Amino acid sequence: MIGQLSLFEQGMITPPGLDLPPKPFVLRDYQEKLKSEIYSYIRQGIRRVLIYAPTGAGKTAIIAFILCDALSKNKRCMLVVHRDFLVEQSRTAMIKAGINPCDVGIIKANYPENRDRPIQIASLQTLQKRDTPEGLGLIILDETHSTAFFKHYQTIKQETLNAIHLGFSASPWRTKPTEEYFGLHFDAIALGPSISSLIDQGYLAIPRYYGYGGLVDLTKLDTGKNGDFKNQEMQSEFIKSEVPKSVTEKILELCDGKTGIIFNAGIEQSRLQTDLLNAAGIPTVHLDAQTPFKERQYYFEKLASGEIRVISSIGCLTEGFDVPSISFIVLARATKSRALYVQMAGRGLRISPDKTDCLILDFGGNIKRLGMLNKKFLITLEPTPKPEDDSMLKECDNCHSMISIFAKICPECGFVFPGGEKPEDDTEAFEQQFGELFDDETLKQVKYARSQRRTRFSKQQPPDKLWELFSDKHNQDGKTFLHNDWLFGAVFGGRDNDFNRQRFLDYLEPFAPSNERTKASWIKHHLELEFGKPGRNYRTGKNKTTEAKIGRNSKLEWWEILQCSPGSTWEEIKGNYRELCRVYHPDCSGFDSTIEMQILNLAFDKAKSIKG
Repeated sequence: MIGQLSLFEQGMITPPGLDLPPKPFVLRDYQEKLKSEIYSYIRQGIRRVLIYAPTGAGKTAIIAFILCDALSKNKRCMLVVHRDFLVEQSRTAMIKAGINPCDVGIIKANYPENRDRPIQIASLQTLQKRDTPEGLGLIILDETHSTAFFKHYQTIKQETLNAIHLGFSASPWRTKPTEEYFGLHFDAIALGPSISSLIDQGYLAIPRYYGYGGLVDLTKLDTGKNGDFKNQEMQSEFIKSEVPKSVTEKILELCDGKTGIIFNAGIEQSRLQTDLLNAAGIPTVHLDAQTPFKERQYYFEKLASGEIRVISSIGCLTEGFDVPSISFIVLARATKSRALYVQMAGRGLRISPDKTDCLILDFGGNIKRLGMLNKKFLITLEPTPKPEDDSMLKECDNCHSMISIFAKICPECGFVFPGGEKPEDDTEAFEQQFGELFDDETLKQVKYARSQRRTRFSKQQPPDKLWELFSDKHNQDGKTFLHNDWLFGAVFGGRDNDFNRQRFLDYLEPFAPSNERTKASWIKHHLELEFGKPGRNYRTGKNKTTEAKIGRNSKLEWWEILQCSPGSTWEEIKGNYRELCRVYHPDCSGFDSTIEMQILNLAFDKAKSIKG
């Protein structure tokens, strides 16, 4: 008992409460379907199966239930993991699935071994130094995109030729697909639901993508032996390009009140990022591979409760991290690895009360390079050709497709490049403004909302009706929402000046609430939807970024503009108008008075309609 308490204090065993009888739970329909497909392969004599279950699909629960079934048939099983924290996480899931804790043994440094127990959770690193358990009938590889390619797995395979091998992964891709492919280890694939399907069913939050703001010239980075960018070089370039400063600015701008995590290229960058965020008033901690398990869990709980808002890390949050309430992910690094990209971006997709979406802020061009999460990525057992070298690609200015650098016309949208092919030293791609990115379906929704906003203004129709129209057309599933950011600049294209504000205030006033206090906040809300909040940058679709100004929120009456009174005669009004025209004449004023003249004409037309 003393030894157990010591281990508990070190965070190495499950708290005693987990040994109590668990509350029973059942698998979801798609989880049962996936389990049945796996069993069907086994009945056909296929004993090595790769299983794809995306982030949020409940991979750990499926594994626990398969082990439960195997246990009922007196099979000895081993679950192989490669991260320390996955040992306890897996044991907890098994207990919740109804497995008696006394049936579970652990093979890992600092744990007592109980090899007589029918289920063993084994750390792959520890297993390299110890014998493989005997009599195994089932071996499950968790995070098989990593574990299957450890050298020691070859030894395990040779020593367990008669066992069934199941490899589970939410990201079954390798950066060297011609050398390291899944057909080396598996004979069939069982596919779980896609990320899009899980989003549609409400099991995952909706991702909102922000990017195209690459500050770093990635062509300067070399590729390492693992097929990905070299971390040290990447960290150096990201720090030199002031990515940590830009990340801080965007979190302040876009993530007010949200919690999230940041993936950096290296420890120095992560620590710098942590310091900048704390200095900006955003409570942040840095974690890396050397952070003890118990300390990690402590900060995960602090993040879940909102006591800290951000965890900055390198790669130690890509697997096993589970704080569903986080609602933004920052990719402050670049990768060529689809598996790593999906692991990082997918960390924020788990659902939580009062959470509908997750912002993915990409500073490394990863979305552009690898696609959005709802893209249907190829999952195969066969070797696949390496992706085309980035240096031979260019980005279409119109549709942002990545195409051949030699193309004179974009094959995707027909855009004609001025002057032929885009020169290799053109830095435009690295100077594009950082803003929200849309898939085809979301882009249709954005265009509809903006079009309706303009139409309601031009036809002088109630502005608030837009949300009802949008919901009727796009929110029939109860999961699609109109985000206010989409409406920025819909009427005036983001041009914030007194004339446009005056016109917009004229439009809003007839529909404003009668209560003065409510009216003021309602008008302010609609002005900020059109012209933006002070101090924020906005970019929607193809609109360029506009920095929101502190503008006037109250309408000037026509007589105030014409410097007369409501009871002035028509002749007095005309006289004032003529005098003001002289004041605003460019030769007299010495400045561009276009806006003043537009406002003056607006007031004059209003007075004319009233005076007849």
